[in-house]
Amino acid sequence: MSCMMAMLFAPKVKQFRDAIGKSYWFEFFIDDLPLWGFVDVPFSQRFDIYLDHHFFEHQIHWFSIFNSFMMIIFLTGLVSMILMRTLRNDYAKYAREDDDLETLERDVSEESGWKLVHGDFFWSPRNLVLFSAVVGTGAQLAMLVLLVNILAIIGM
Repeated sequence: MSCMMAMLFAPKVKQFRDAIGKSYWFEFFIDDLPLWGFVDVPFSQRFDIYLDHHFFEHQIHWFSIFNSFMMIIFLTGLVSMILMRTLRNDYAKYAREDDDLETLERDVSEESGWKLVHGDFFWSPRNLVLFSAVVGTGAQLAMLVLLVNILAIIGM
């Protein structure tokens, strides 16, 4: 790559000063060498290209938005219906009178799902303070590693 040097004479110096005074400029680096560029757009009109009305004339996809909301409402209703049915059956089973002890024992023996393992999972650990300290330290270390990686990716 060759580098050419040019002398600036009076008309060019005036044109250069006008470009600095009336236009905005940009700067970039190639091999750690700064390069400046001046654009012949007045400073007051530099954002007009971004505020172009043709850019904002996109059609809004109302059907897609409506379809997404209806899907969310349908899935929320489905999950709540299943949950309500399960809770209603459980409440009815445990709200029976104690005189029907044989039926209650049969229903309890037929339990499934989380009811079978709730005693195994929902207990506090023996060393709760140590466990919370280890989890807290692990969270801090995870956030530190994540932050360092993000800063390395963006080059800081």
